[in-house]
Amino acid sequence: MDILDLKSVIAVYKSRSFTQAAFDLDYSPSAISKHICKVENELGVKLFIRKPNIKSVQLTDIGEKIIEDIEFITQKYDAVLSQTSYYTEKETISLNIGFLPAFSNINEHAIIAKFLQTGDYEVSIHKEKSLNALCTKLETGMIDGFFFLNVGTQKKRISVMEKLIDMDFHILTIFNDRATVLIAGPDNPISKKEKVSLPELFNYPIIINSILKSTDLNKIRSTLIQRLLSERKNPKYSSELKDSLPHVVYVDFNNTNVLFQMLASGDYIMPAADYPLAFPGLVSVGIEGYEDIKVDGFFVYSRRTNKAIEAFRKCVKMASL
Repeated sequence: MDILDLKSVIAVYKSRSFTQAAFDLDYSPSAISKHICKVENELGVKLFIRKPNIKSVQLTDIGEKIIEDIEFITQKYDAVLSQTSYYTEKETISLNIGFLPAFSNINEHAIIAKFLQTGDYEVSIHKEKSLNALCTKLETGMIDGFFFLNVGTQKKRISVMEKLIDMDFHILTIFNDRATVLIAGPDNPISKKEKVSLPELFNYPIIINSILKSTDLNKIRSTLIQRLLSERKNPKYSSELKDSLPHVVYVDFNNTNVLFQMLASGDYIMPAADYPLAFPGLVSVGIEGYEDIKVDGFFVYSRRTNKAIEAFRKCVKMASL
């Protein structure tokens, strides 16, 4: 067991709930259960009474006797961290944050900017091509955490979540279950529709995050067509899209003024995770055949915590409210 396992014990004890403890520590309830079991197995005793009909988790007799000792250990650990931070507070602390470039974003740049205002910190960005690469870097300590846009059907998104939970990572939800939509200006013809078909989408320049500039456009096209034909059974679109290649315009998503002006002109469209639009007048439109494709946004970080990652976590949590 380690200090985070002991902190899970204290969180359950104070909240009387595995679910609330999981929320407080940014773990899943199953991960909290694993931490408790590790402590119980190493100590050779049961700390909590587990019964389906008991809503409030209770300590066992032995748990009552040693809970103060466990809390004392966690408090001493935090005191040591506080003391060491006194000697390093004048030093610049660096965080390594990873992310997987996607069609939309999680407002990660605004979160990082807010974090940099909270202390003498530096942030290094690590772009990766796959979730596996991000997880490997997080496991080995090469990065401190990563932003991840989880896109797909409910089954696929749950599968990804289960993988992250099995790796015993912290998962902090920024948003979940948002629809996949197109953003357009009021003068764009598709803004008058509830949904747009895939062939119509190819008629307009598509704004893509400049972070994806190395992406193969033929791969984008073949992926879109394959999904439409194999999953939606719409062969009528095959001839229309066979020789089509989307006209993509890469824009820095940090430059919100340029982004808004381009969309407001009515000449461009932009795929995104549906959310309350920050700019008046822009419209979100659904995509035919993609109603089951939803988007979750997460910040994932490991059990290794420090002053900087805790400060960063607070900034992420504020963005998720």
